[in-house]
Amino acid sequence: MSRKRFILPLICVLFLSACSISQNAVDSGGSEPAYHAHALKTSVSLQEAVETFYYIAAVEMDSDPEPAVNQGYWQWGKVAENIHGVSEDRILLRTNEKEYLKGKQYLLFMSKNESVFYEKQFYSCGRSVYQTERGLFADSIKGLDKMTEKDILEAVKQQVRVTKYRTEAPIRDAYIHSDDKELIFREAAFVVKGLVKAVEQTADDRVMATVKIEYAYKDSLSGTIRAIVPLGAVEIGQSYILALSAADSLFVIAAPHSVYPPSEENIDLLSRCYGTN
Repeated sequence: MSRKRFILPLICVLFLSACSISQNAVDSGGSEPAYHAHALKTSVSLQEAVETFYYIAAVEMDSDPEPAVNQGYWQWGKVAENIHGVSEDRILLRTNEKEYLKGKQYLLFMSKNESVFYEKQFYSCGRSVYQTERGLFADSIKGLDKMTEKDILEAVKQQVRVTKYRTEAPIRDAYIHSDDKELIFREAAFVVKGLVKAVEQTADDRVMATVKIEYAYKDSLSGTIRAIVPLGAVEIGQSYILALSAADSLFVIAAPHSVYPPSEENIDLLSRCYGTN
């Protein structure tokens, strides 16, 4: 087959594929709002979205996105209506893209987070619904193609009323809000003395330290662990007292100040806390 005869069918295939993708992305129901799901997420029902995300609110963005450390963006929004769990009048969102427009209102299904490295509390959005020029956009939530914004809002409120959430609002990656050493030692999930064997920078402001446990003051850690600590907090070949929380197969500092030298003062304080030497 000549090169021209090969290229022409290929162009036709690509064109037809693009048309198919476009048709699947927007399902227009005549005068009804158009609905299109985010292709990168698994679609869920409205019930699943409500059950998964404790924090649900209609939020009007009142700031432009600003770059955050370690990529992503920070953006503020005014809470127009709390559907469930959101007590603030204004919330801070952490986003991966510049996906929200200032002055536009969104129905957001969110998680609430804390970061011991950012030292702030913020929300991250898992699903969203909002109006566009082309119609209603529902981020990977199924079954909304024949519904208006008002219909969806009422459906969400109804689902919230019948959903059984945990009694305590979940906050991901919560840390100890204190600089008091004794409080940190007593409240941290793990307190160890360890020798730093290796360090690998994992982000602009933090490193992953490979630590050989020399003594476990709290809990029963032993062997070698990997702990995420602030950049510059540890050096290879040095021993430190670390107050840690578990994070999957890793550990992370339990408070903004959780790395201490094994000084006599600190060892004495640990002895008072745990009756050890």
